[in-house]
Amino acid sequence: MDEKTENGTDDLMDEMPPAEPFDSTSDNMPQIIPGSSEETPVYQRGAYTIIAILVVVVIMTLISAITVPKILNARREIREKETISQLKSIGSSQMAYQSTNNNKIYATFTTLKKQGYVPGEASLGDMIEQYSLSWFVSDIPVTTGSTVAVGRSYPGRFTVIAFPRSGGFANLSTFGISEDLVVRVYNPDNNNDVDDVRTWDPIL
Repeated sequence: MDEKTENGTDDLMDEMPPAEPFDSTSDNMPQIIPGSSEETPVYQRGAYTIIAILVVVVIMTLISAITVPKILNARREIREKETISQLKSIGSSQMAYQSTNNNKIYATFTTLKKQGYVPGEASLGDMIEQYSLSWFVSDIPVTTGSTVAVGRSYPGRFTVIAFPRSGGFANLSTFGISEDLVVRVYNPDNNNDVDDVRTWDPIL
């Protein structure tokens, strides 16, 4: 029994191939990249992945820097167009109210609300999104020499100014409309008088 076991073991040992000598050029060993002052093992090539990520981050930052301002400007333009349209609507409501009242007077905001020219739930602070309104009405009697035309205060004046709410959308312009129904924008660089909408730059 022992002889068979020993003979069997010897036979297996005879069948095993001889061990290969150590080869430093084997694929399992890290290779050296020639051509640089510091030869770098192949297994360190993962460092290039970090560089690629940094490049992507830089590209995304540049794209954001270009596109975000354009998106914000587009939103601002949309908001300002809506404001101009609302001011034109307010001017039309004033003219309709004046016509109904025999061209005598313009209406306050509260009066227009009560008579249905302005939505009942509206307020000066939220009638136009991102804007608040200043509403002024003055009745100037018509005079003939020293005589005041009794019972008729036309021509009157009204001024409605839409100015950006604090904490709202940035860089919105200030607009106004008066009895000539021209929407104007305040431009301090063009010698506009902030207290007189009629000196502002006309838009419509």
